[in-house]
Amino acid sequence: TMAATPCPAAIGVPIAFLSGMSISSRHGIAIKSGAALENLGKATVCVLDKTGTVTYGKPRMTKLKFLGSGNNALEEDEVLRVCASLEQASNHPLAVAVLTKAGEKGIFLRSLQDVKVNETKVGHGISGEVDGWNVRIGTSEYALGYDAPITAESETANGLDTRPVTEVFAYFCINGFGGEAKGWIACEDEIRPGAQQMIQAFKSRGLRCVMLSGDRTASLEKIATHLGITEHHSCLPHEKALKVQEMISSGETVMMVGDGTNDAPALATASVGVSIGVSDLASESADVVLLATSDPIAKLTQLVRLGKVVHGVAKRGVLGGMAISTLQMLAAACGFITPRTSAVLQECVDLGSLVHSLQLLFRKVI
Repeated sequence: TMAATPCPAAIGVPIAFLSGMSISSRHGIAIKSGAALENLGKATVCVLDKTGTVTYGKPRMTKLKFLGSGNNALEEDEVLRVCASLEQASNHPLAVAVLTKAGEKGIFLRSLQDVKVNETKVGHGISGEVDGWNVRIGTSEYALGYDAPITAESETANGLDTRPVTEVFAYFCINGFGGEAKGWIACEDEIRPGAQQMIQAFKSRGLRCVMLSGDRTASLEKIATHLGITEHHSCLPHEKALKVQEMISSGETVMMVGDGTNDAPALATASVGVSIGVSDLASESADVVLLATSDPIAKLTQLVRLGKVVHGVAKRGVLGGMAISTLQMLAAACGFITPRTSAVLQECVDLGSLVHSLQLLFRKVI
């Protein structure tokens, strides 16, 4: 009985996870539970939201182009004025980029009180009326009614092979007064430095990387290829959670990383959700929150390393301690050791398990 106590698991594992949580807090990472840290160590898939995670999430408008005929209804600056006036009702990163560009050009916008917003459809776009014009801005299907192809003219001139940017598009269709203007607005969002190295570090630790984004497939494929990610999916916000659930149902342990409200369902669904920043619903839904977001790429790399190291220490402590306890039980059953000796040996095993877990605090883990 003295040798059969499960103390290596009952003491060593909690101490290992508490030590890991203590280490993470020193580096600006809040891990809400030991279970989250355990799942980090067991993770087999890392699902990354693109905008705001791999990229800065602060796109800047670079181009505005017309499509089709009948585009003499409005000049380029007038299109920007009408679109930006309506985009005041949206908090989407592309809306912010359009508003910023209008401000840089000194374009006077209609106040939001003078703009009629008819519909705001998450993941699709926004529609309304500005100065009598009927305006639709969003995906090509939403704004134009069909899937407009990305032509060579609309692609970034330098491409992802020569500079770390990703180009995304918002389409517009403006009707009224017998005229029509339709086209696209291109915005560039810079990839965070070190993103490629982070992906390679994840792969070296056995993590399969998957990227999810609302961007169209062609645009998403470019940035995924640049980063070395072979699996990517273009999906709406609510579809992210479904993708994560599919992976979990197939037996994967999924770490989901996101930064915005749209990522909250996927973060809550994942085996362990990691939120960049604490300012919105994402941090409430996540199991891990990166408090210091000046360099989230470095923090994510540290987090994965910490999870793997702590899980390894806990596993070795349990297996080693239980192996020694098993040998003691066999020795006691055969009469080679007395109960008193067994009790002393078991206390040594417990102490060794405790020291093995606490050593995490005194070594450079991350």
